[in-house]
Amino acid sequence: MVTNKIKMNCILCNSSDVKVLEEIEPSILKEIYEQKGIKVKQFFTSKDLNLCECGSCQLLYFTPPAVGDGAFYGELQQKINGYYLKEKEDFVMAARHINSGESVLEIGCGEGNFTNYITTDNYVGLEFNEDAIAIAQKKGLNVINQSIEDFAKQNPEKYDVACYFQVLEHVPEPSQFITESLKCLKKGGKLIFAVPSEDTFLRFGVNLFLNAPPHHITRWRDAVFTEMQKSFPIKLKAVIHEKLHRIHHVFYLQCTIYESLRKILGIPFKNFVRNDDKSYSLFKISFLLSKILSPVYFLFKKDAIGQSVIVVYEKE
Repeated sequence: MVTNKIKMNCILCNSSDVKVLEEIEPSILKEIYEQKGIKVKQFFTSKDLNLCECGSCQLLYFTPPAVGDGAFYGELQQKINGYYLKEKEDFVMAARHINSGESVLEIGCGEGNFTNYITTDNYVGLEFNEDAIAIAQKKGLNVINQSIEDFAKQNPEKYDVACYFQVLEHVPEPSQFITESLKCLKKGGKLIFAVPSEDTFLRFGVNLFLNAPPHHITRWRDAVFTEMQKSFPIKLKAVIHEKLHRIHHVFYLQCTIYESLRKILGIPFKNFVRNDDKSYSLFKISFLLSKILSPVYFLFKKDAIGQSVIVVYEKE
């Protein structure tokens, strides 16, 4: 594993205590996406791609950033089965922290499905996808195409709740994004968000392209949420891990089996490898084993942790 110090400061807390955990060949990611029929060459403008770790706040992030556009996400929706789930435990758990009648701002709201879980007459959603906006507006929802930066200028300290679900990991400048969303909150208001958790089985995935650029830019450990209180005027109120979704049973077991076998065989872990690498071969073997074992395994393993974590803060 590479641990070289780099000069670029952390994109969340601005610390200079940053090191490279893994040097990744962008060509590997391009090949993986192309196998799915998705072109991503245009997003990788550098020959280098590093997975970095901040020693201060514990955030993991990719640099230089390669960020997908609207067309890219449209392709994912069409070609990746189950990419968008309308029913999410994220929504259920977040809604428990929102009182009836509180004003709610949702950033990156999609079709506004979160409104099915809350009771409020004062809801605004921000979204860039015009198709999603049209669907939300047909439901009678107040959803507009506007950036959080522009919205915050017009609506300072106006909302009781600001929330976003599976959005923050896509943002190349999370510090600015969080700062702007906090500007919209009243003092004592709640910031609620959900992200994929790096403390779950996801961290053992090999060639998990959806957890890398141009899709995900950051990876979030639980330790980050505590450290964020040093960088923003917020107080941590809750960190809640979702239960494992049924559609992820096989992948959960695949990652778990792979990590055990990898350690036994002494194979170094790499996030991204070519198809002829022995690490990838072992991951494929783990998949076959997981298909066989998962029906029995989950008869007994009913408390498995899912891939998302919901975080609740109070603005000070």
